[in-house]
Amino acid sequence: MELIAIFFLISLNGFLAMSEIAFAATKASRLETLKSKKALNLLRFLKNPVQFLSTIQVGITFIGILTGMFSAATIIGHLDLLISKINFLSAYSSTIAYTITLFIITFMMILFGELIPKRIALSNPEKIAIFVFTPIRVFGVITMPLVWLLSRSTDFFSRIFISKKTKSSKATEEEVKNLILMGMQEGSVPELEMDLLNKVFKLDDLKVERFMTPKKDFIWIYLDEDIEVQKQKIFNHPHKSYPVATSSGQKCLGVLYTHKFLNAFQKNENVNVNDLLEKPLIVDEELNMAGLLLQFQEENTHFALVINEQVEITGLITMNEISEALIGNYSVLHQEKHENFIERIDGSFFVEASTPIKQFTSKFSLKNVKTENTNFHTLGGFLIQEMKGLPEVSERIEIEHLIIEIADLDGHRIDKVIVYVNDK
Repeated sequence: MELIAIFFLISLNGFLAMSEIAFAATKASRLETLKSKKALNLLRFLKNPVQFLSTIQVGITFIGILTGMFSAATIIGHLDLLISKINFLSAYSSTIAYTITLFIITFMMILFGELIPKRIALSNPEKIAIFVFTPIRVFGVITMPLVWLLSRSTDFFSRIFISKKTKSSKATEEEVKNLILMGMQEGSVPELEMDLLNKVFKLDDLKVERFMTPKKDFIWIYLDEDIEVQKQKIFNHPHKSYPVATSSGQKCLGVLYTHKFLNAFQKNENVNVNDLLEKPLIVDEELNMAGLLLQFQEENTHFALVINEQVEITGLITMNEISEALIGNYSVLHQEKHENFIERIDGSFFVEASTPIKQFTSKFSLKNVKTENTNFHTLGGFLIQEMKGLPEVSERIEIEHLIIEIADLDGHRIDKVIVYVNDK
């Protein structure tokens, strides 16, 4: 009978240990998805889990004491009687009985009262927490006076030994990184996602100055330029926005967005760029990339001019640079792998309009196409100049021994062409 009582106490200890881990591991977000009445009640009580955990701790401590008492009264006595009958061990029977009992009870308590129940709890914490919620709540009502006394005693001694109330600590960046690393090691977080998340954390440490385009590399639009020159600059450089000044060396007046220019140009070829200007976002070169991303979101823009401490423009930066900080220079990688010339079955070529004009003339041995000191640098820019206006799909032009057909447009830009070679 005593042995049954001991096994019952160990099982009860296991139940309480399982409950403790289940409550601690339960996630509020998962409980909310269950939408059952028990789940919602548990969610409400878990907002202040101290009473639950105190109740469980009282139960575990009480069971430990009872288990020790029953062990001393039963197992040790029986073992002592058996060992004392062995002549050469009789003098040490009490010590041997105590040691064996301590080992057996400790082993059983750790295995069946702690490890196995806790592992069960971690396998499905929400389901088990809902299952044990009502019994633990009833047990909490029974032990409420003792829990209240322990809680007040803890507060009293805390005020004596701790000068300030301890605030619940927030997860640090390092702790979150360690959790992500554990997730990758367990297979729940792919390595690519971990690398991306680590780069997100580093945005606070990366300065705008490191990623900006220096002022010397700007493609400026000048108000004193001819409209054709402005148009060629925009058609030949695949940017979404351009800084605008009155003339070379003058201060920036604003930013011109490509889509606004193209829409206006389609309606009226005599576009006044000054009417299309927008006030640019200005950021300090010491700003970090996380702060830049926040400002882009707040201002609903993707372009900013960068200034130094003397309030001088030193560069510009766009959303592309934030992408580069997170995933690397993907545009360069894409270009390295991209095929500019794809030969077709009929001998013609499928060609990207972004192909440098020098590369195009070299490929097809063009002798009369000027490539130096021009307003264009790409095949697309050259074709727009030669066709004297915005092209249409299927429109053709003959250049020396080539017939070039517009195959695809991206808005008002030439995207791809088909090149037919006339061998005669």
